[in-house]
Amino acid sequence: MPVIVRTLSSCEGALSVQQACSKAVAAMARYGIDPATAEDKKRNVIHSLCKPLSDSLLDSQHLALGASLCLKSLVDCDSWRYASGEMVNTLCQSLAVALEAASSEAESHMALVIVALAKRNAFTVEAYARLFVKSGLRILELGVVEGDAQKRVLAVQMLNFLMKYLNPKSMSSEVELVLQEMGKHVDDEVYFVRVAVHETLGTAERLIREADQVFNGVEDDNMETVCFHQRSRSSEFNESFCSMSNQSRRSRRNRKKRRSERSRHGFRQDSFTELLENREQLRQYSESSSSSSIHDRSGTTTPTEDVCEKLKSEDKVKTEETVTRSKKSVLRWGLSFFSVVVAGFASSFMWVHLRDDMMMMPPHLVPT
Repeated sequence: MPVIVRTLSSCEGALSVQQACSKAVAAMARYGIDPATAEDKKRNVIHSLCKPLSDSLLDSQHLALGASLCLKSLVDCDSWRYASGEMVNTLCQSLAVALEAASSEAESHMALVIVALAKRNAFTVEAYARLFVKSGLRILELGVVEGDAQKRVLAVQMLNFLMKYLNPKSMSSEVELVLQEMGKHVDDEVYFVRVAVHETLGTAERLIREADQVFNGVEDDNMETVCFHQRSRSSEFNESFCSMSNQSRRSRRNRKKRRSERSRHGFRQDSFTELLENREQLRQYSESSSSSSIHDRSGTTTPTEDVCEKLKSEDKVKTEETVTRSKKSVLRWGLSFFSVVVAGFASSFMWVHLRDDMMMMPPHLVPT
């Protein structure tokens, strides 16, 4: 690496020499790391390649231009994934400072390094997003003043890649500014500049649209929460009202069921209920016989008399059943008394005969 740095500083800006040095750096990063090597040694190799080039960004004009080309090839190499976060942070700091102090020719090449870092190390570059956006807008203005189309294209592409690969939160405060500046260059005289500007405008509009959707989504979530609470409260009220109505219906059904069970199992009804039932029966009989005359001229009885005769016959049957039950109970009591008397006579008769037999037996002999 010391040889490459000396070559870049002594080549006086020769593009072929700078490209050869950048290829040499990429080859050392690709073939100088064994896959079986430990991780810390891989990081040391990348650090030994990147640190001299990062320090050269603040040196002379030709050295800064050659160092930026070598860094671009190093970052694009697959072995760059072994670079430590500390090394990437140091490189971002050097780029931010160099963009403020370097010449206009080196700034365009440094923009390429920023594009590569935005794709590979977006998380680290987010801390320097505002500085890089301001530097890109400044490079764009310099390209307009100097009439350098390549510088304008590189500046616009750097802004586009920063908005595309970095976290939108880190770019939220700069998107509006980028959108306004891109609107000034929509009708650029160079076709490639117009294409890059339209792409950058599309990216900025997409970020603004997504930010609006997120904000509206938060409001919708809040409204949905309120509606959910309202629906839950209304459903709770409906459930409570339905439960109360169901309980009242069940209580009414239970009362009707108990009444039907009482009438079915023969429980006695009160006199008022009997009066209502008799009145209902009389009304039905009167309605059924409304088409015919109330009194029959041939001597037949009216429906009211039939009901009275039926009630009298039922009372007569009940009275006869009561008399029959009383007679049966008297007869049963008389039979039981008669059996007791007969049993007493029999026992007394047996006792008389047994005493006579005992008196006729000889006395029992007792030995002396």
